[in-house]
Amino acid sequence: MRLRKSSLRTYYLKKREVLKNNEGSSYEGYGDPLPFEADISPAKGRIQAEMYGQRLAYMLSMVCEIIPICEGDGVCVYVDAENSPDYRVVSISRYDKEYHSYLACELERIS
Repeated sequence: MRLRKSSLRTYYLKKREVLKNNEGSSYEGYGDPLPFEADISPAKGRIQAEMYGQRLAYMLSMVCEIIPICEGDGVCVYVDAENSPDYRVVSISRYDKEYHSYLACELERIS
C-alpha cells in the first residue's frame, strides 16, 4: 500500500524540548520546524471513540512516511511554521506492508 501523492500535504514537525528559563526552572518548548508530507484527517471510528471519549472532537489522524517522531512532539497543522504547534502527537503506530512502511499517528489539539 502506498500513500496517495494527491492527498499528501506539507506540514511541520517540531521536536519537544525541555528548556530552562533565566530563573532555572524547566518548561516544555519546541525546536526548529522540520517539513514532512502527511495525510491528516479527523479522527473517527468506534475504537477511537471508546479510547478517547469526549476528546475525540479535538483529535486528528495522521498517516505519513517513517520520520523521526516521538510522542509529545508538536505538529503545525493549521498554523505557520514560525508559530508554536497547534497539535501534539499522542500515539504512534507503525504499519509494515509487503513493500512499504508508514506511520499512523493520533494528534491532539493543544489548548
